[in-house]
Amino acid sequence: MATTSWPRVNEDTTDAQYGELFDSIIGSGVRDAGGLLVTADSSGLTVKVAAGFAVVAGNAFLSTAVESLTLAANPGTTPRTDLVYLRRDFTAPAGQTVRLLVKSGSTSLSTDPRSGYDLPLAHVTVPAGAVTITSGNVADRRPFLATTVGVWETSARPSSARLGRVGFNTTLGVFEAYAAGGWGPLVTWATIPNKPALIPVAEGGTGASDATGARTNLGAAAAAHTHPWADVTGKPTSYPPAAHGHDLTDAAVTGILPISKGGTGASDATAALQALGIFVQATAPPHANGRIWIKRA
Repeated sequence: MATTSWPRVNEDTTDAQYGELFDSIIGSGVRDAGGLLVTADSSGLTVKVAAGFAVVAGNAFLSTAVESLTLAANPGTTPRTDLVYLRRDFTAPAGQTVRLLVKSGSTSLSTDPRSGYDLPLAHVTVPAGAVTITSGNVADRRPFLATTVGVWETSARPSSARLGRVGFNTTLGVFEAYAAGGWGPLVTWATIPNKPALIPVAEGGTGASDATGARTNLGAAAAAHTHPWADVTGKPTSYPPAAHGHDLTDAAVTGILPISKGGTGASDATAALQALGIFVQATAPPHANGRIWIKRA
């Protein structure tokens, strides 16, 4: 039979089947940023592995204390690179399905989730004839478990999240991720790899680092510029002379002609008469020299 499925109640499920199932769901890696970190302190041919938790091809590994591992001497004439790793092996004794090991002179890994599976923790350089291992000889190689994408406000974001935790911040309206320094935007200009120094026009940029260059590249006019009269569109074809007048019958003449220009300074007969000092009304106007009152019943 070429196909199979699992698990099911009352049917045997092997360790390898369970391991493959869980590995496909959560993957393999270390859980916390400081977990299972490999260090060296020049105290001999040893490295120390911090306490921590990991999942290796679907199987859990827990260390509750710092573990010391001794490396083999290097009598050769060239440096050697060793691998500190977790090995998932179903043939191992009970309780040791996942073990902490050192592979001397090789960094190769077995990654078959159905049998032996190796999770790297560090590469350690062992210099020729070395009697101690320093911190500079250790290179961290830990992968980390994937995390779900969360949603939160700034005030409610996880205060101590797992490395690489991603969530959408509804307060800021951005996706953010957790790193060693705390929370920060998931993508910023500084975090984009292999980006050009200047975004070209063809990619939606300006191809310039200043406003003048941007206007040039985009074919825009300079901030301060002039146009020759020949370039002005919609201009009239004829113009009045610099000194000219308008006849009062010209429809273009508007407004009220003042008395000083021979008019009445008013827009109706009553106001025009009063502007000239002539009042036609039932009551006497206030007294003023030169006024004429024609009493109207």
